[in-house]
Amino acid sequence: MEMHVALYRLAAAATLGLALLHLAMIFVGARAYRYFDAGEKMAQMAEKGSPVPAIITLFVAAGLAAFGIYALTGSGDLGPLPFESLALVIVPLIFLLRGAAVIIEAVRYFSKGYSLKSIGFSLVALLVGLVYAAGFIALSRPDIGG
Repeated sequence: MEMHVALYRLAAAATLGLALLHLAMIFVGARAYRYFDAGEKMAQMAEKGSPVPAIITLFVAAGLAAFGIYALTGSGDLGPLPFESLALVIVPLIFLLRGAAVIIEAVRYFSKGYSLKSIGFSLVALLVGLVYAAGFIALSRPDIGG
């Protein structure tokens, strides 16, 4: 199996798993919004029965699912999609930018006791972004692993 296929399949599995996690958050409600640091306002709205947290979370889940589907086009498991090349560049950047927050969070953790859990969430984003980026590099440069 070519390297980019394995990397994009791993990226797809991780991203689709994150999409499912977000869908589960909708059903769990306020406890999940608090645990995953979505903000107290989101948790309070969920407790009051507002549809806003669920709608926002559904959009996030849909975006993550779309990212996973694009990863499957990168692996060759799905046919081409519109803007595929652009998506395979932008998606890793999104995850890497989100993951870069780990630096700020680590500084805050050691100086003010910031949540270790938040550092973990950023590390997950960073790792997923690195897998996407490695898949893109392997696909673009068959001489080094594609």
